[in-house]
Amino acid sequence: MDKYSSSMNEPRLPPLSMFLAFEAASRHLSFKLAANELALSPAAISHQIRNLEAQLGVQLFERQVRQVQLTEAGKTLAHFAQAGISELRDGIAALERHSARNRFTITATSTFTALWLTPRLAKLRQENPSIAVRVLASEELINLHTYEADFAFRIFAEKRDQSDLDIHWLGQDEMIPVASPTLNIKPGSDFHSLPFIHFEFKNISKHDQNWEKWLRIHKIRRRKNEAAADISFSDEFHAYQAAIAGQGVALLSRALVKDAIDRGILIKLSENSLPGGFMALVRRNEPPRQRTEKALWNWLLIEAQTNLSLTHD
Repeated sequence: MDKYSSSMNEPRLPPLSMFLAFEAASRHLSFKLAANELALSPAAISHQIRNLEAQLGVQLFERQVRQVQLTEAGKTLAHFAQAGISELRDGIAALERHSARNRFTITATSTFTALWLTPRLAKLRQENPSIAVRVLASEELINLHTYEADFAFRIFAEKRDQSDLDIHWLGQDEMIPVASPTLNIKPGSDFHSLPFIHFEFKNISKHDQNWEKWLRIHKIRRRKNEAAADISFSDEFHAYQAAIAGQGVALLSRALVKDAIDRGILIKLSENSLPGGFMALVRRNEPPRQRTEKALWNWLLIEAQTNLSLTHD
């Protein structure tokens, strides 16, 4: 049996060092830059690649003055080599994240992170001093199975179960009209002539939770000239800041403005609301790695159940 083969039916697999040298050179199209990346000499890179070419029986690079170019065979191998090395790096990173003790990553949207999670981190550290936390604010749906994050606060357009995830439903949110008390609007009074603050939803599909729907559902009409001073933002957090600054009336998540209402920097203007998304705390559907992981999950769960103003079934 050939020394690089594990069975008679499998192709020969040269040493990994050859593939590492080739993969780096194929990305940079430079033996010198590949050598810098791998902390080797250009001569060592050239030697590894020549050995790989000899092992495979094909030419992988066209050597030119001061540069190299991939041959067609080189392009084919580069596609698989780069994908394979990338997967290997991702696997090692996932393993390192999985094995890190007492350090956990929590992911949530940028607005939820800024308005709800961040203000509670000091309390979390005080009550759990042995737990280190990394917060990953992202509008993207982070794949928990890559161990890039351990826990996620998520909002869904509808309740649904996923067998690979442990989903604890926290309740349903609602969108409520709020404004700064500096505008001197009395709750229950007509505020439709004031500027409306709009924003774009990025994390809920099939949900039009906006002023247009609010007006339609509650059978309220605005004159065209009343909408002339409206202002729009690309995200919810900037709409929140504009409402705090007294720039108009915003339709915002009750869960996320609860703290601001309790502190008196925003006021709820009407009982007319819109049903929002379903909020959940999510983790991988697997046993906790250690007691600290379970402790953090329980802390987040209790904090959310106590301090998120959500509607329950």
